[in-house]
Amino acid sequence: MNGIQPFRHIDPSSLDPENYTESLLKEGIRTGLVTDAGAEHVKNGLIAALTDVIGYYTERESSSLKTERVASLSDSLIYNIDTYLKSITDPGRALEELLRSRATDLYTKGYKINLELYRNARVLYGKVRLTRLKTDDEQYNTIIDRYFYNYLTNYDARFSADGKIYLFAKKYGCHGAYHIDGAVEVLQNFLRINSGNSPDVTLEDFREI
Repeated sequence: MNGIQPFRHIDPSSLDPENYTESLLKEGIRTGLVTDAGAEHVKNGLIAALTDVIGYYTERESSSLKTERVASLSDSLIYNIDTYLKSITDPGRALEELLRSRATDLYTKGYKINLELYRNARVLYGKVRLTRLKTDDEQYNTIIDRYFYNYLTNYDARFSADGKIYLFAKKYGCHGAYHIDGAVEVLQNFLRINSGNSPDVTLEDFREI
């Protein structure tokens, strides 16, 4: 059974959304749901999955990777796994998935979720640009023209899934660091802000990023 014991329960309040996989495993160990063998199985699986991700990445690079790049790929790996496991509403089932599935498969499932969020963000960004307010507000224009443009241009659901956009504009309902799911919510809010206003660009002016 890959180290999982039946008839015990995970406390959802003990799980950290920002470190979901790690906290899920720790809670499993704390409650006795996960044996030492099960924990070792997960750790070895993550190492193997990182090797796979590095292999995917180095297809486009001939030289060896710097330590910083390996750490970045590891963060993306974990974020994608976190994303998929959090999509399972029952933490007990999420723990079973963690223990019984290949980490690379969990990564791929999370990647698909984040890729869809990214695609949605691109569509929303286009709509925000087309319905934008006619305003000289530098903060509003910078968020749309620089921050979101740069974020969506550089985001990669496979190799930098954990990338954040930093926005501090309380009057526009955003203040803090946002992952791709949060970025979608911010763009949805900007659409609401823009609602009912005439666009200052036409479809012909719009270019996909």
